[in-house]
Amino acid sequence: MGLHALRRVGRCTGAAPSRVRHVDAVPGPPAGRTHAPVATRHPWGRRPRPAPPRTPRPRDVVGGGCATALGTAGVSGPEPPAGPPDVRHGDRRPRVFLVRHGQTPWSRVGRHTGRTDVPLTPTGEEQAVRAGEVLREVLPTGPSPLVLVSPRQRALRTAELAGLGSAEVSDDLRELDYGDYEGRTTADIRRELPGWSIWTHPAPHGESASQVTSRADRVLLRVRAVLPHRDVVLVGHGHLSRVLIARWLGLPFSTAAHFSMLTGGAAVLGVDRGTPQLQALNLGSWGR
Repeated sequence: MGLHALRRVGRCTGAAPSRVRHVDAVPGPPAGRTHAPVATRHPWGRRPRPAPPRTPRPRDVVGGGCATALGTAGVSGPEPPAGPPDVRHGDRRPRVFLVRHGQTPWSRVGRHTGRTDVPLTPTGEEQAVRAGEVLREVLPTGPSPLVLVSPRQRALRTAELAGLGSAEVSDDLRELDYGDYEGRTTADIRRELPGWSIWTHPAPHGESASQVTSRADRVLLRVRAVLPHRDVVLVGHGHLSRVLIARWLGLPFSTAAHFSMLTGGAAVLGVDRGTPQLQALNLGSWGR
C-alpha cells in the first residue's frame, strides 16, 4: 500500500479498514474533524505465536572427558584423577600455573632434552625473569602458592630467577625420558621413521605413554589435594607440561600434541562450575 493510500485510511470515518500494514505512517486527523479511532491489528490479522523455548545445546568445550572441540571422541586412555572441588576464595577460585623453563642450547635448536641436564642460555635467563613478572601479575594476593619444580637445573634456575622461593622439588615433574632419541631433533628422527612423533610413536629405551601418564596423574593428584586451599605453581618442561594440560582436561596422552608450551611461557588451569578448563596458554613467552 502506498503512502497516499495510507493517508486516505487515516482520514476515513466510519468503518475501520480491514487491514493496516504500516500504522506508524498514519497521520492524525485534520483540525476540527473527528472520527472513530482506527483499529490497528497485526499485519497478518492475528498476533504472532511466541517462539517455543529453545533447549540449550552443550557447548564445544575441552574438558570433562568430552573434548568435542578437539575431535577426540572415541579415543581411549586411563581415567584422570577425580576433578578438584569448585571452591572459591572470596571472589575467585584457586588455579594451577604451569611454567616451562627458559631457553637452553638444546631447546633453541629443537633437540629432545630429557635426562640431559643442560643450563639456561642468557636468553633463557631473561625469559625466566619475565615469567616471574607475569606470575606476579596474575597470582592473587592471599595464601602463598604451593610451588613444585622439576629436579633439572634448567627448571630450578628458572624458578630461582622467577622469584619463586620455597620451591619443593618433585621428581614427577621431570621431562619425558626419550631413550635412544635423547638429543636428537624430530627432523633427524623422521629421516629414519617418516611421520614419527613423540605423541604417536614409542621412544626406544625411553618412557612409554602410560608411564608418563601415570606420572602426570600423580602430580595432579597432589595438586587437587592442595587446590581448595591455595594456588599451585608447577615449574617444569615443555612436553610434560603439555601432558599435564591434557590430563587436567580428562584427555589421553596423544592429545597433548594439540597444545604448545614455549620456553618461559606460562599456562593457567582452572575449574568453572565443575568443568576443568585451560584458561590461558604461553603467557609472557617470546621464545622457543
